Amino acid sequence: MDYSLLTSGEAFDEKFILYGSMLYRLCMVYLKNHADTEDAIQDTFIKLIYKSPKFKTLEDEQRWLVRVAVNVCKDYLKRSRNKDVPIETELEISERSETNEIFQILAGLPEKYRAPTYLYYTEGFSVEEISKMLDIGKSAVKMRLQRGREMLKSEMEK
Repeated sequence: MDYSLLTSGEAFDEKFILYGSMLYRLCMVYLKNHADTEDAIQDTFIKLIYKSPKFKTLEDEQRWLVRVAVNVCKDYLKRSRNKDVPIETELEISERSETNEIFQILAGLPEKYRAPTYLYYTEGFSVEEISKMLDIGKSAVKMRLQRGREMLKSEMEK
């Protein structure tokens, strides 16, 4: 079955409903502000529309979208570093302060630990899936998860 994006607005709406909130949370962990996060999600979906890749499964489509979103976020971070513009640190992920605090701690991790830690613990992806999404080895994912876990634990104890 071909799960590629159809040209109808209905198909786009379906894709946005299916992946939008997950991509929002992922981008928020990277970018730490609402406006840039929305722009990154928009750029991700624009790439989906214009490239119109063909996917064999929904998992392949999801993996592709996560990979594109991570790359878009990294590009945004590079641009903001080059401009020396501080990134807002206000997170608007959740109304619950406990969840918000966890996302703030997660967003404070070094860049290479954010995505694997978020995808594993928040979205429930396996090490193998994360490895494919981020195009890194399984052992690298496991090491980043271990170090990310240690950093999270250390921050939460403070």
